[in-house]
Amino acid sequence: MNSDLTNVALSANALNLNNDEEMCRLLDSLLASTEPLDDLQCKQLKMLIVEYSLSNQTKIARLDTAMLVIDSLVEIGNEEEACFIFKSPCDVLRYLCFKQSGKLYRTMPRVLLKQDANFKKRIVVAGEAKDAKSQKAEVETMKALLEIKYDSALCHRVAIWMNSLPVSAEEGAREMLQHRSVWARVIRSLRLSLYASRHSMNHFADMLDIFNHINMVLESLKQYPLHFVRSLYAALRVDTQVTFDALEEVADQLPQDEINSLINAVRRAEAGEKLGMRS
Repeated sequence: MNSDLTNVALSANALNLNNDEEMCRLLDSLLASTEPLDDLQCKQLKMLIVEYSLSNQTKIARLDTAMLVIDSLVEIGNEEEACFIFKSPCDVLRYLCFKQSGKLYRTMPRVLLKQDANFKKRIVVAGEAKDAKSQKAEVETMKALLEIKYDSALCHRVAIWMNSLPVSAEEGAREMLQHRSVWARVIRSLRLSLYASRHSMNHFADMLDIFNHINMVLESLKQYPLHFVRSLYAALRVDTQVTFDALEEVADQLPQDEINSLINAVRRAEAGEKLGMRS
């Protein structure tokens, strides 16, 4: 067994870890912790992951712990072992947002753009109160949030994770439609269509094919009226008339207040107004 791993585990002075069974118990305990891990525990977790593989039934209690596990597996070249952590396209999107901004929640581009506009106003108003160095640092931080740039290794990893999702292609496309503007940016920046076709990732390729054809997504959504409501605002941006026709077919299954809200949204779209997207 790795002596460095044993030393780190023993340094907690909380347990005597003398064998693999005790090491595995510590690993399970760290993964199941509902409290944030401290620096020592993070170090223990990373080193235990090097020594012991995770099963598909492994439960991870916290999102920040899951991000640490994914990063640890990527560092040792076992990114495919992280597939069990991703249950839906939103989980993959959350990881990308975490790597981009350090935050565990997904931030829509329109929110970042609004933050950027407010930030620029703040620079002008408070420009004299800040030195040039701190202003430049804030500018660079905002630029990093607004730009999506990834290397080819991450592109391939994301394609692998998307291809291994335990959801049908239709279900994955339905979920992606709810955040269509974000996924459009991610797919383009990561060249995911190219990876899905070149590397024989049939499941992911089918998901992208449905996602890129609004008629196919809407046909699937009509079976789930409540999902339809959540995705409608994104669908209206793609094809107003087709979306409106699909809405008419499921209108009798929706609450009246939702119908009124959606009809008003359709009218605004037809008038050429920019629609907001529900988060």
